[in-house]
Amino acid sequence: MSTPLMMMRTLRAAASGARPAPAASTQVLFASSSSPAASRRARRARRATSMIKPPATIDPRTPLLVADIDRISRNGLAQRVEMPQEMLDRLKTVVRRRTHSQLETLRQKHVGDRRNTRQVPLDMSKTPIGWTMDQTPQIPPFAYGPNETLAYLAFEIEATFACTHAVFTELQKRLPEFAPKSVLDFGAGPGTASWVAKSFFEQGLDKYCVVEPSQSMVDAAEVLLEDFAGFSVRRSIADLSRDINAGNKYDLIVVSYVFSDITNDFERVATMSALWELLSDNGCLVVVDRGSPWGSHHVRSARQFVLDFVAEEENEKEGVRIVAPCPHHFERSPVVNRPREATTKRWHGQKGSKFSYVILQKTSKSSEEAEAAEKMPFARMLRSPLLATRHVHLDLCTPEGKLERRSVTKGKAIREVYRASRKAHWGAAFAFGLSNRALRAVVPRDRWSQISLWSLYLFQFGPLNWRQHEE
Repeated sequence: MSTPLMMMRTLRAAASGARPAPAASTQVLFASSSSPAASRRARRARRATSMIKPPATIDPRTPLLVADIDRISRNGLAQRVEMPQEMLDRLKTVVRRRTHSQLETLRQKHVGDRRNTRQVPLDMSKTPIGWTMDQTPQIPPFAYGPNETLAYLAFEIEATFACTHAVFTELQKRLPEFAPKSVLDFGAGPGTASWVAKSFFEQGLDKYCVVEPSQSMVDAAEVLLEDFAGFSVRRSIADLSRDINAGNKYDLIVVSYVFSDITNDFERVATMSALWELLSDNGCLVVVDRGSPWGSHHVRSARQFVLDFVAEEENEKEGVRIVAPCPHHFERSPVVNRPREATTKRWHGQKGSKFSYVILQKTSKSSEEAEAAEKMPFARMLRSPLLATRHVHLDLCTPEGKLERRSVTKGKAIREVYRASRKAHWGAAFAFGLSNRALRAVVPRDRWSQISLWSLYLFQFGPLNWRQHEE
């Protein structure tokens, strides 16, 4: 029979890291114990011994998964995105020139295109990814006059601000040390992306340059971007070519809702080539567009163009890194994300918006190879979770560029992981490739520390919600 004294000696030897002296006899004693009390003591001893064993080898990237929990709300969704008050005050001075009835007329005429009067292709499934050198117009041109500009300022600028803000949040999360000093806002409109850049990198930015062909939009940008450091305006690609010849570089270039408005692929190729040439070393190029098949196609085409351009470039020192949404370089990535509401309450003028995006960074070949070797185990969710009884199915784009369906069961997974899987939404960055045993090593034993840990995997962008600020 095993006595409490013998069991205590065994536990002390295990705790000190020493090998229990009579290892074989201990097993014999446990096996020879027939009473229920002795069996319980044996189970407790084995359980205690297993708990104090040194943990298995932990992936050094695993603790990074819990680093961002404090900034995520309990329901796994970020807080509401609000435009800066200074921007709203300047916006009101422009919109105040029209009455509410006039603005409503402009909204019905210029906001949205339910009848597809612009003849935008609705199905791009059979169109291969990439641009050609064809100059044939694919869509009719669209010009922003005074009425279109006012309609945009009154009804669409908040949606653009929220989507761009979400992309910059992902940029800052992936590259926390990125601190640009200059920004180029191509297709700036009234300067929406410049305001977003200021809200994230205000301390370091000392040069703002906007490129906008519409005079009405330029007039609005001069009001909204007044007193911005180093503010300048370019009107066309020809102005950018002069910057290229002068050797000017920009640390951050934003192309917001532009490629889906350009009429042909030839202009898109010329635009993307000029922007990549203007990007400085270790700078970031952010492409944001509509979440429609048309907008998503051009975001993926822009991504593929840069990858092909860098691969064919004779300069072997230049490389490219895909920062977001998917880290794999040479595969097609899903870039369409749909925000959802943070609350079930519906406010007047509030809505959600689909958007597509990609973030590219110009790097050297050596840093690109090192980054590929240290790839983060993140996968993107292609759709909302498929909920079932005691399990949930997740459709993921893996870091290797493969599409895979993962099942998270309530019985086998960690409770926090299971709850996070059910609460995740389309576009979330889901941890991939880490075993439950490795995750348990970073899960705190304290119950109070586990309250928010169920959102361990929810590194998502949304929701992107905004309210129409009416006068």
